[in-house]
Amino acid sequence: MESGRFLWNVWLNDPRNEEFMRLYQSKPEGTRIKLEMHLMQPFRLMDEITQEWDFDTASVSVYQYTSFLVRRFFLMSAALRVSIAHN
Repeated sequence: MESGRFLWNVWLNDPRNEEFMRLYQSKPEGTRIKLEMHLMQPFRLMDEITQEWDFDTASVSVYQYTSFLVRRFFLMSAALRVSIAHN
C-alpha cells in the first residue's frame, strides 16, 4: 500500500494538479480521509492478496480462471450492446 500512497502524494503535489490541490485542501479533514481510503482500497486489496493468500495450496485451475474471464467478457459485451441499442 505504500506504493499507492507514494503515487497519490506525487500526483497530488504535481504542479499540474494545483487546482485540485486547492479544492482538496478546502475540504474538511474527514472528507480528505474518506477520499484517500477510497483511493487506497485497490492497493490494500493487492497487499492482502500478496501477503495473506496462500497460492501454493490453492486448488484453482486454469479452467476456473478462464471461466471468470469469459463470464466477465460476456457481461461487459451484453452491457455494451444494450447501451448501443438504447442510444
